[in-house]
Amino acid sequence: MKSNSKNYKIWFYSERSLDDLAEIFFKKGLIGEFECDYENVYEWIEAKSTNSSVEFNISRKHSYLQDFEEGSENQLKSNLEEPITLMLMYDDTEPSDIEIETIANQINLILTTSVYLGMVNYLGGDDYEYLKIKEIT
Repeated sequence: MKSNSKNYKIWFYSERSLDDLAEIFFKKGLIGEFECDYENVYEWIEAKSTNSSVEFNISRKHSYLQDFEEGSENQLKSNLEEPITLMLMYDDTEPSDIEIETIANQINLILTTSVYLGMVNYLGGDDYEYLKIKEIT
């Protein structure tokens, strides 16, 4: 994984699992090689971009903490409550805001869901504040 992250972030909501989203993004050409993993609180995808020098870290708090059966209606509803955050990771050259918006537009077209751009502030523990600057619908 690259060493720096862009402060301008992308987030969206989906009831799909991150594994499913990774497969969809891969098939649509948004990401190249990817790995999915999880721990006690978060699930995530680490992926290479197909058309730039950035890598993606896509994460969300997972609903398995609540002991929902995988694929159940309760789990899908729970998935929709947690934002999926996409961080762009880079080494030397920071991606421009236009590049970020291009990726957000691609996600919007692939998933036909609203995608938000803005800042994500760490509040402590597992809590974050999402400050929307732009919405793509």
